[in-house]
Amino acid sequence: MNTPIVSSEAITMAAKPPVKFLFRRSEDNICVQDEGGHVPIADLPHNSLQLQQPKHPPPLHQQRRRKVRFDKTIHNRRIPHLNNMSQSLRESIWIQPDEYLEIRQRCVATLQIMAMGEASIELMESEDFCPRGLEAKTREGALRRREYKLDSIHAVLEEQQNLWNDEIEDDEAIMEAYQMFSVPCAEDAYERGAWDEAAVQEYLLDDQCCYFKTEPLETTAIRNGIVDKITDVLFKQTQRAALLKEIEDNFYEESSIERRRKHEEEQSYKARSNSSLTMSLREFFSKRCKSNARHSKNDATEAYRQEDDLPSLAWDEDSSNCSSAAMSDSNMESFTSELSDVFHTRTKRLSLLAEIEGPYSVESSTGSKPSSTMPLIADKVKCGLTYVLGAPE
Repeated sequence: MNTPIVSSEAITMAAKPPVKFLFRRSEDNICVQDEGGHVPIADLPHNSLQLQQPKHPPPLHQQRRRKVRFDKTIHNRRIPHLNNMSQSLRESIWIQPDEYLEIRQRCVATLQIMAMGEASIELMESEDFCPRGLEAKTREGALRRREYKLDSIHAVLEEQQNLWNDEIEDDEAIMEAYQMFSVPCAEDAYERGAWDEAAVQEYLLDDQCCYFKTEPLETTAIRNGIVDKITDVLFKQTQRAALLKEIEDNFYEESSIERRRKHEEEQSYKARSNSSLTMSLREFFSKRCKSNARHSKNDATEAYRQEDDLPSLAWDEDSSNCSSAAMSDSNMESFTSELSDVFHTRTKRLSLLAEIEGPYSVESSTGSKPSSTMPLIADKVKCGLTYVLGAPE
């Protein structure tokens, strides 16, 4: 039996007001541990644990309102050291490895009975069968727990992504998305806790009623509160979904109206262009056919062959009309559409060159700029035909 030697520093520090003492077990008795070492309580002075008032009070800015008071009477109890305990005492205090193995085997057997659903009423009411705490260890319980966990994570991440896309900061929306899956779990936990409370009360009071058949009042109140909370969350989610649906419908409706308006403008522009092109061609060919008698067939054919994109026309030598009856309405429409396709192709090429070389704008015949960078088809047709066939006399 070795007794620690009390140093002078330990005695001096023991006489001062203790700041913090930590008790540690030794082989013989209890020692008080401080910054100076270990000192047996029996060797300390009688008034060593009494609070000594300082001679000079600290400054006002360092004073605290909290006070510490120590009782003059000290009660201590001897605790045997681990080395002084017998093997039987150790085994009775701590759970041994074989006991852990037995507990595990009982849990596995209980889980097998729960999985097969073969538990009878007598077995459920017996003390040897206790499924409490093993609900999440079954296959169904583990899958349900995993689903709730993954669904809650996905709901939070999806709500965060939606808020980031909309550039909105709303913590309440994320909380509501998580509560959709956490509130049912909380309800289940509250209900199980209420059943445990009823079971403990029955055990302590030795009540004859079976708590499996009577539901505590606290469980009903808790369930009603949680149901109200779930209803509130669902109502907020429905309102939010309806608002987003309304905004989305309005956006698509405005987009549809805008696309319809642009389509109508394009159709109207094409109709006006085709009408202007038809009138210009009729006027041009009427003037050209009057002066065609002075030109030879070879000159006209050679002129048309030089232009690859323009269709070739066969002119009659003896009359002022075209041999293919180009002045009829059907031939005029087909010829107009053909010329329109040709000059649409040319205009696209010119627009492509304009994007490479710089801004492109063409002055119309009146000298004013058109509303867009693409020139009118009728003016382009006039310029092209004038270049190929020559100006009418």
